[in-house]
Amino acid sequence: MAKRGAGYGSEDHLIRYWTDQRAMMEGAILNAVSRPGGKLEWVYPSATDAAAQEPEGLAFLSDSPEVLAHWKQFWPQTGTQQCWDGVAWVPVEQRH
Repeated sequence: MAKRGAGYGSEDHLIRYWTDQRAMMEGAILNAVSRPGGKLEWVYPSATDAAAQEPEGLAFLSDSPEVLAHWKQFWPQTGTQQCWDGVAWVPVEQRH
């Protein structure tokens, strides 16, 4: 994990928006994924765990083995895994 930059870098920018302008940022994200008016559930950063560290790889998908299996076929499993500045879920209504 890289050290967060003081006033620069993508993680610093995300944390600033997440802290100071969350509603505007979430609205832009939800519009970009065609879910205006939806809701984001944040995995990282965490509103309840100030000591949380940015996720590496896809460990945050541990309850989705089928997704992890597809990812392992697509993404090289050697070397350093990617780190995520932010991870959020967009809950999707189940249609019956």
